[in-house]
Amino acid sequence: MFCTGAVIITEACNITENENYKSANQTESDTEYIKPNFVHVQYEYSDTYNKSSSAEQTDIILKAGTIKTNVPSKSMIYSMNISNVSSMRSSSKSNDEYDYYIVQFNDTVQEGWKENILMAGGQVFDYIPYNAFIVKMNESTLNIVSTFEYVRWIGKYLPSYKIDPSLKTKMSENISMELFVSFFQCEDKENVRKKVIEELRSLRGTILEENNDDRILISIGSSKISAISDSKDVKWIEEYKPFIVFNDMARGIINASYVSENYSLTGRRQIIAIADTGLDTGINNESMNPDFYGRILAILDIAGDGAEDKDGHGTHVAGSAVGNGSLSNGKYKGIAPEAQLVFQAIGTSDGNLNPRDLNNLFEEAYELGARIHSNSWGGTSYFGEYTIESRDVDKFMWTHPDMLIVFAAGNYGTDKNKDGIIDFDSISYPGTAKNCLTVGASENYRGNAFGLTWSSFLNTIEPICSDYTANNPRGIAAFSGRGPTDDGRIKPDIVAPGTYIISVNSSVSDSRYAWKNLPTNKHYIYMGGTSMATPLAAGSVALIRQNYVENLNITPSAALLKATIINGATNLKPGQYGNDVTAQPDYNQGWGLLNLKESLYPSDRAIYFADNIKISTGDTVEKNYYVKNNSKYLKSTLVWTDYYGSQISGGRLVNDLTLMVVQPNGTEVVVTDTVNNVEQILFEQPEIGWYTVKVIGESVPIGPQPFAIVVSGAANVLNSLNFTPQQTIYHTGESTTFEAKAIDENNNSFDAVFRWESSNSSVGCVNSSTGYFKALAGGVTDITVYAGTMSSTVSIKVVDTKNLTITDDDSSGITNEENDKKTTSSPSRSSSGGGNGGGGTGENLANVLIKEPLTLFVNRENNIKYEFKEENNSIISVEFKSLKNSGKITTVVEVLKSRSSFAKIDAPGKVYQNLNIWVGKAGFASANNIADSKIAFKVKKEWLSNNNVDIKMIRLYRYGSEGWSELPTKIINEDYQYAYFESETPGFSPFAISTAETTINILNEAFDIKNDTQCNEIKPSDQFLMTTTNCTETVSLENQNKSSEDKVGDLVKYTILFILLIIGINVYRYKKVK
Repeated sequence: MFCTGAVIITEACNITENENYKSANQTESDTEYIKPNFVHVQYEYSDTYNKSSSAEQTDIILKAGTIKTNVPSKSMIYSMNISNVSSMRSSSKSNDEYDYYIVQFNDTVQEGWKENILMAGGQVFDYIPYNAFIVKMNESTLNIVSTFEYVRWIGKYLPSYKIDPSLKTKMSENISMELFVSFFQCEDKENVRKKVIEELRSLRGTILEENNDDRILISIGSSKISAISDSKDVKWIEEYKPFIVFNDMARGIINASYVSENYSLTGRRQIIAIADTGLDTGINNESMNPDFYGRILAILDIAGDGAEDKDGHGTHVAGSAVGNGSLSNGKYKGIAPEAQLVFQAIGTSDGNLNPRDLNNLFEEAYELGARIHSNSWGGTSYFGEYTIESRDVDKFMWTHPDMLIVFAAGNYGTDKNKDGIIDFDSISYPGTAKNCLTVGASENYRGNAFGLTWSSFLNTIEPICSDYTANNPRGIAAFSGRGPTDDGRIKPDIVAPGTYIISVNSSVSDSRYAWKNLPTNKHYIYMGGTSMATPLAAGSVALIRQNYVENLNITPSAALLKATIINGATNLKPGQYGNDVTAQPDYNQGWGLLNLKESLYPSDRAIYFADNIKISTGDTVEKNYYVKNNSKYLKSTLVWTDYYGSQISGGRLVNDLTLMVVQPNGTEVVVTDTVNNVEQILFEQPEIGWYTVKVIGESVPIGPQPFAIVVSGAANVLNSLNFTPQQTIYHTGESTTFEAKAIDENNNSFDAVFRWESSNSSVGCVNSSTGYFKALAGGVTDITVYAGTMSSTVSIKVVDTKNLTITDDDSSGITNEENDKKTTSSPSRSSSGGGNGGGGTGENLANVLIKEPLTLFVNRENNIKYEFKEENNSIISVEFKSLKNSGKITTVVEVLKSRSSFAKIDAPGKVYQNLNIWVGKAGFASANNIADSKIAFKVKKEWLSNNNVDIKMIRLYRYGSEGWSELPTKIINEDYQYAYFESETPGFSPFAISTAETTINILNEAFDIKNDTQCNEIKPSDQFLMTTTNCTETVSLENQNKSSEDKVGDLVKYTILFILLIIGINVYRYKKVK
């Protein structure tokens, strides 16, 4: 099993924080300024791999540094000393004035906490790890927020936090720079924009672009950067750098030909958008290259310098993705030759690229129907950084979750220390974004002596320098950008062939980017780079999307497309030199080489997926799989489109999910990764048996978080479990073998091994592996069959053969119970999929009259009260004290037509209403999580009157492992219509509102025999002894609620028995005397 992980090495120096509000025991040195540096760590081959960093969960992680806030638990920085803090502010500051603060919470952020800040008058902006947000507040709001018990630390958002660290060395110089200045998007953001522009102009800055939604592009002297940061509404400052641009054999390497020829996947009815230098002649008419003509939806001139492709780069890229090979009889066609194209020309006459506002770029393509956007370009510096453009990519994908944006990793791989191994940290932005698919380059295969060696591209030593650039498809191109990102994430995501790629040649190009002309056909040309790998990946995504839409009838999210392509990637370890690929994943290959066959149609393995499943903090979603062949791997890949990060914090993960797989032996394999939004668990040789794949909402401060998961292997997925025995009543000594059916998502059964349990092995035992059952003694036992975490339970009654009553009219000796056995066809049963209250509770749907769920945020040390409004629901409220922060918890009340299917017998007394009450998932309502649980309920006075029930006789009963138990119940109020009650409960399960249990002694009534006060025993004679339900030896529970007619019948029986007993005694005395 392999799981992700990375270690961050940090280096600290001090920073002054005079404007932060500190507790009495916090010193100035507690706050440190951290400059992050990263080292690569090989992934360990273990069940779990813990990705760790030097940062603690109490730190606040900014790109400009790390603030240490390790103060005692629950001690708020600001509220500990109100008077001291007030003195730090200007006494003349009015309540209308505002400032921006970093507010850190005690624990995983709850939605209710943010809502309370909003209600207090604050505006919440960027999330900052860990558990912090930037908040705009005036003084009165600050006073209120500082009193919230869940607020841990408050400090001003200082000017020094706003400056990208890469600008620090340039601030002392007076050089002209182009800067992005972003501002907070307040409710009055247009006024904020105007205010910031005026301040920039007052500093003699030249506004180059001001139409972007959240930033301004300015030309200004570098010495003015500090003054810009003093502007209150300025959020971030970073340098603007213009972007630059960075297949016959390739189709075979990534198995595009296989899925095209065998499954007719050609990109049909899919739309790919490509932003690049230009497209051939730039005009969508007959002058356009026939490899594209007829399938172009639009050619858009974004940069304003014309859409023709004089560089040849954009045309070559488009050909790799969607070219149909018309001018080569199909030989040099792209990956998705029937896909349609939206082309956005962003090339300028000076050879640079100007995509302008990325959000507008993507939106324009999206509105034209594109759901895949390919970009073979990026930045030339700030490798690994999460920039404003990286955030743009993540923001667009968060708000448009069905568009997958694909970016090249860049061509800046180097060997600076000349050790024959390509260095890390060369990923170009915006490929550093979390949500996009970032593509590195692997080698094509042109033979052992084709073209150039790597010494033509970079200064290195053996084994790299003399190696040919296209002679090993398992090698990573030396120039390909390597990870990690600056916050430690895995990049690239995948690699695809990127050396000596043949594709379409622009008819107006000067071939400046050509690696080699194709002598046999002037319409095509060789090029190389991650630019060439990226459209191969984009075209592959189109085939995957076509498969989901046409063959599976779903519209996939970008997360599912990304999960599918990563799940099928081929591991290239150890690479072509034996040391250049260290693991899957690593910072060289990412998750591996693109392989469409493995992603879509692997041999002897099935693929299962789930998409757009939403999860919040504390939630768990799970599915069970049965592995039937241990020679095939089992792989699970989790991907989620994360909320866009803040460039202030370096774009770190916002919502953290956890992937877990429970093995057949119960061992949990967990990916403990707090950095990546891709997680994977691989079992290369899984043992045969049940596996439970779980996704856990570890920390979701901005949610709910949708996710997608793909599972592949020689396995069946369990949708339901069917356990319906032919009979549910057995004699002692009888045996049978129970059978169950595992049902998949297509409603087909499949072979599997189950686990069996008996709740009362003294009544009936069952073999845990085979289901073989033997009836041992009279009574009732629950037989439960397990398939992973799913279970199904049936109650089995065993009749003691020794106590059978033989009657004159039934010579076979079969009792009425045994006659019931012959006609039993619908046994009492329940099923569970991992917990109550989170959807299906296991109650028989036909027995549910009303189902009323309520969801609340459950916070530590708070009294949680669920109040129910349904008129015919007798439960008024469920209340308890929370001992932990548990996030969203759902409580479900089910009003039932008859007793709960989980209860074996009726509740005592005269029942007013049967109910199930479930709080959270299974195991939540425990002493570790909640305390002081109470249930308030009501009873109609009309029912009390009609049934001659005194109000003081009402009780609440709870069903547990020992049967029904009476709960302490008190009257709390009454009105003309209802009487109101409250009961304390130790847990949640089936309940019944009923009357106090009264003991009726039939023989007492018949013979006027007094009860023994010690055990309420009825003693008609020394030879006949029977006890009531309150005694140690009890009458069968099934007889507790017999009707009056049954009791008369019992009276007759007991009378006859008593008479026969007296006769027997007299006969015995007579014989003895005689």
